[in-house]
Amino acid sequence: MHASKERDHESCDPAWVPVAPFHGSVKPRLTPLSLPPTLPLRCESSGFSESWTIPMATRKPSPRPFVHRPPTHPGTLLRDDVLPALGLGVAETARRIGVSRQMVHDLLAGRRAFTPAMALRVGKLAGNGPALWLNMQQAHDLWHAERKLGAELARIQPCA
Repeated sequence: MHASKERDHESCDPAWVPVAPFHGSVKPRLTPLSLPPTLPLRCESSGFSESWTIPMATRKPSPRPFVHRPPTHPGTLLRDDVLPALGLGVAETARRIGVSRQMVHDLLAGRRAFTPAMALRVGKLAGNGPALWLNMQQAHDLWHAERKLGAELARIQPCA
């Protein structure tokens, strides 16, 4: 009988379902700091039902997540997501926004910053406005400047 349980257990492909970690109508309040230590699972297949718990990975959340990864350059988003979704190549993009192909290549490679004028052009092309492009460029520039000027900034004493 144990062998059939094992066989049924192996046949539980998509029948694994999360079991509610609460009883009754009161749901526990879960925050990133109060995650349950185990994840309850139930397998239901061909009349066989059994529950297991598997341990969950626990770690302290970082107060500043992704500090070591630079923000994405807006040209990367344009290259990887926007232009393919619009079905546009470099030449057509350059023609539509009124700049040279080399300028578009430099933007896509992250060698050129998005100016307010370029953000207006790309925002109009993509239909999402200039704010996204300028905010992404600002985050990218600030991250790199903070690392470049780190020691110098550490020596500056605030007035207040």
